[in-house]
Amino acid sequence: MKPKKNYKKVVIFVPLALVIAVIAVMAYSYLIVLNQQIRTEYRNVNIMLQRAGKILVALDYGFTSYYETSLTASADFNIEVVDGVCQLSPKESSILTQNLAHSSPPINISYMMVGDEKYCNVTSDVTELALRKVTLAPIISFLHDLDDYVIGVHYLDDHGFIISSPKEAIQGITQEQLNTIRLKTFWQEAAQNPDVISVIGPSAFSEVLMQRNNMTLAMPVFENKEFQGVVVLDVSVDKLIGDLSPVAGKLRLVRSESLPLDRSVYLPHKLNVSYTNMDHYLYYHWDWKNELSQFVSDMSMGITVVLLAYLVTVIGALHLGTRVEKNYYENLASHDPMTGVLNRRGMEEFLKGKEHNTYLSISVFDIDNFKSINDTYGHDIGDNVICYLGEQIEKSIRSTDAVARFGGEEFVIYLTGDDRDVLKKIMLRVKDAITEKSSSVVERGFTVSGGVEIIESAEGCDFDKLFKIADEKLYEAKTTGKNKLVF
Repeated sequence: MKPKKNYKKVVIFVPLALVIAVIAVMAYSYLIVLNQQIRTEYRNVNIMLQRAGKILVALDYGFTSYYETSLTASADFNIEVVDGVCQLSPKESSILTQNLAHSSPPINISYMMVGDEKYCNVTSDVTELALRKVTLAPIISFLHDLDDYVIGVHYLDDHGFIISSPKEAIQGITQEQLNTIRLKTFWQEAAQNPDVISVIGPSAFSEVLMQRNNMTLAMPVFENKEFQGVVVLDVSVDKLIGDLSPVAGKLRLVRSESLPLDRSVYLPHKLNVSYTNMDHYLYYHWDWKNELSQFVSDMSMGITVVLLAYLVTVIGALHLGTRVEKNYYENLASHDPMTGVLNRRGMEEFLKGKEHNTYLSISVFDIDNFKSINDTYGHDIGDNVICYLGEQIEKSIRSTDAVARFGGEEFVIYLTGDDRDVLKKIMLRVKDAITEKSSSVVERGFTVSGGVEIIESAEGCDFDKLFKIADEKLYEAKTTGKNKLVF
């Protein structure tokens, strides 16, 4: 079979298409896993914000209903004025839980109250109010320690003092910052929305503390329907979102109006947190370069196997194709392209080293009146007659024999056997097989003539000599009536 001219393209591009399809499936699988990780993180963020909201509600309820009416002794605190700001902090960094066994472990607390310089006067009425509220400061510290994404818990009183945990969050606040707290967005939002938790930021009360990428949850405190102040949770957005490693991108948390409109936004998710007026979105920041790099890193083993399989397939197919192509052209050099039988070169190669039986014969067949057939029916029919002749000869001889076309309508047949008469009968049978159904190829059929030379193989196979003798016998058959074999 003749190899196709474009087989190399097929060998290269068909496996390549399969490789692309496999990598596309791998990419789809990568996206499925990525989507699952992102949605899981969305759920986690939502759960943590729900938890933060509940903490704030509980803290608000505590300041509204349950702070101690009795004074906390001022002697229990370190009280000092720093740059015009009164700072009040507990003398002990840890306390033992009341009403529990003495073996109970100490609970670390960290909080501070700051206010105007007047709060350092322990005999003033405002200091008495502050000391009553400070009774809830340990609770503020406990709540701060519950989750690492809660980086600050604060109570900001309408009288101008602040209770915060940890104490480092408020330790460096200035008098100017104290005076402008009521102007901050979180204070205004909380005061105007008493029934919900106001969510401000990222960055809100954190601006007071010179921090960034924090989100503030704020809720007003009322006592006997009178506004007392605001409880605030400072949430670190970075800690809230965490790290989606080993994925390439990062989650971003933004307010709805800040949601980008470009293609970097992947799987946007609007947060829905109870008790809040939250208007925020989570989204995965998509970067093609980073995602491609991450995909290759995650799927490196699979991609390597696919590419190696592709290379092995292509190299193997090209090698096989080259062999087929080589065999085809080698076959073409030794075979007649019209009939598919051997040509003269092929016959000579066939006879080299051939082991013969007792006898061998070389015969030359020729179509009678072939020129007339071409002239009468055309060259296409003439070609059909030649192909028919080669086909019938191949069908009529054994696999150990051979037939070759030497050009035009002349065919050469090689036979070998142990009986001279059997070889003659085979040649007569071949002739009869040709003429018997020749009318199927050309109207009224046609005949053939042939010359046959049979010798003992011991005499040696001199092909040129035998061919010349057989050809002379063919000439005799042609000139003495045709349609016969001369032995």
